[in-house]
Amino acid sequence: MHLAWHPLSGLPLRLTWTALLVMVGSMLFGVPTHAQERLQARRASTQERLSNLKQQIERSQTQLQKTAKREKATQEELENLEREIALREELVATYQRRLEQLEQERAALRDTLKQLRGRLVNLQEEYQARVRYAYKYNRIPDLALILASRSINQMLVRIRYLQRFAQQRQRQRSEVKTAAAQVQESRKRLKQKEAETERLLAEARTERENLQALKADREEVIRQLRSRRSELEMEIKQKQSQARELQQQVQEIANKIERRNAQKSESEQAQRAAVAANLSASFEASKGTLP
Repeated sequence: MHLAWHPLSGLPLRLTWTALLVMVGSMLFGVPTHAQERLQARRASTQERLSNLKQQIERSQTQLQKTAKREKATQEELENLEREIALREELVATYQRRLEQLEQERAALRDTLKQLRGRLVNLQEEYQARVRYAYKYNRIPDLALILASRSINQMLVRIRYLQRFAQQRQRQRSEVKTAAAQVQESRKRLKQKEAETERLLAEARTERENLQALKADREEVIRQLRSRRSELEMEIKQKQSQARELQQQVQEIANKIERRNAQKSESEQAQRAAVAANLSASFEASKGTLP
């Protein structure tokens, strides 16, 4: 078999055409340049950073929602505590007023008992004075009054008078003693009421103090939650700003890749046109040497 040789390369024409086809194929379907590979790697890395940042933002937003929910619940709890404290304050004031009233009642009973005791002492002193008078003058006033009657009728009248007088004095002493006993019993009951009211007052004060301590604790929790909420909001804001920057970087890289692809396409079209022209010229030049 006779082979045709290329006059310039010194190679067979079939091999020269094969080399040209390989060169044209590499030009038409060539691999990306290193710069384009770097851009694609940079875009992938930036997109990964952006994805991670978005996940962080979602987690922070979830934490923010939980923190806000806890803050709201704690605020409601604090408001309930404030209402409970107000009720205890009113209860303490009520018990204090009640103690003042009981003290006034006790003071009134003391005065009444003092008067009753004074009345009883007066009755006893009157009786003792009559006894001393009779002993001193060796006579019984009541009997002398009876014997000095001018008639039987007058004597009976004086006897009934003296009996009523004695009964009245006895009744007065009995009434005074009964009243004094009642006053003593009232004082005893008042003392019991005071003790019970003081106990209730102490309990109300203790409850108020416990509620105030719990209120202070809830206020501290709210302060911490608000601080944490502010931190999360600032953190989310910063990350969102970073995400926008990364998104912009991704877009800029994509635009660069698109421009490079467009430039490459234009260059490849120009190269294909040049190759086609060269091939056409070479083909025309080698027409006479083809087998």
